[in-house]
Amino acid sequence: MCSRCLNTFFHHLHNFDVNRRRSRAAMSTAVSLHVDMMCEGCAGAVRRLAAKIDGVTDVDVRLDAKTVIIRGAGLSAEDVREKIAKCGRETRVESTA
Repeated sequence: MCSRCLNTFFHHLHNFDVNRRRSRAAMSTAVSLHVDMMCEGCAGAVRRLAAKIDGVTDVDVRLDAKTVIIRGAGLSAEDVREKIAKCGRETRVESTA
């Protein structure tokens, strides 16, 4: 492949990657939950359950505030709540963005 074709290829590849990241960011959802966590063991269980949910890209567990923020693509607040409630702790949706 000549250098001109190679440059064109990388230019298109870069544009594809930028557009893909933009579309993922546009479809991203954040679900904030209140989870009655008592210790790091509870927080770890919540992290593990959240990581198994399809589409999750980030999990932020705040034990002191008993809050979990789960970010990802195509998340339903009620589905996320149901899956996190499997840890055995009281769980409710605080907000969705």
